[in-house]
Amino acid sequence: MSLCPPFGLRTVLTSGMLVLALAGCKDPKPKTVAQIPIPEAAPIPQGPPVGTLEWAVKGEWRSEKDKARNPWRHPIKTLEFCGLAPGQKVLEIWPGGGWYTQILAPWIKENGGSIPRGPSGSGHVGSGPHAQPVVQARFWG
Repeated sequence: MSLCPPFGLRTVLTSGMLVLALAGCKDPKPKTVAQIPIPEAAPIPQGPPVGTLEWAVKGEWRSEKDKARNPWRHPIKTLEFCGLAPGQKVLEIWPGGGWYTQILAPWIKENGGSIPRGPSGSGHVGSGPHAQPVVQARFWG
């Protein structure tokens, strides 16, 4: 007969030595954690990136009435079909009410193109009575 039951004293002594051994592992001096400043996040842009046709079509300079016509006039598809590309000179003949002018002028300005101006009444963009003062001041000024 053994003096130590199988899981009695032996288990208690082993557990006690394990607790003492682990207690000796404790770091007596707490480490300081470096405080790294977190920069403020950049604002999330609202809407399409500046300089894209999507941006020009959704521009805040366009009236809600004109934007409402987008689904029927398909301005992005139309201008892509016409081969509009950055850096081009664009001549809009007889601009009418200026519906496309509101899209073309900001896009051309952002993409390094130019809009030739003709004499008053010649039908060139920005020359006749239909040229919108807001678009002219902002994008041709």
